Amino acid sequence: MPDLNAVFTELRSIMAPCAAMLDPKKDDAVERYVDTKHLQKNTKPLFFGAVEVRKSFVGFHLMPVCVRPEHLEGFAGHHLRLVIATTAAPGCAAAPAS
Repeated sequence: MPDLNAVFTELRSIMAPCAAMLDPKKDDAVERYVDTKHLQKNTKPLFFGAVEVRKSFVGFHLMPVCVRPEHLEGFAGHHLRLVIATTAAPGCAAAPAS
């Protein structure tokens, strides 16, 4: 099993430039949660992405990949499977067909 803290740390660092430009809501040793500065019709900020370490996995969610799957171009093999698996929420355009 991979070192989950190392995976989390790497993914957290990947999100750092985005968090600096957007609206980080939570940033600690187990979670980084980032919203955009755009307010939706319901006056809540639009979710951008999050990474969190759990007991047996690291969750990584990026809404830009769900909305525009072409952002996955350039990912190959293992990395593409990893990104699809971690962003594949129900209704996500990047989610593999069941």
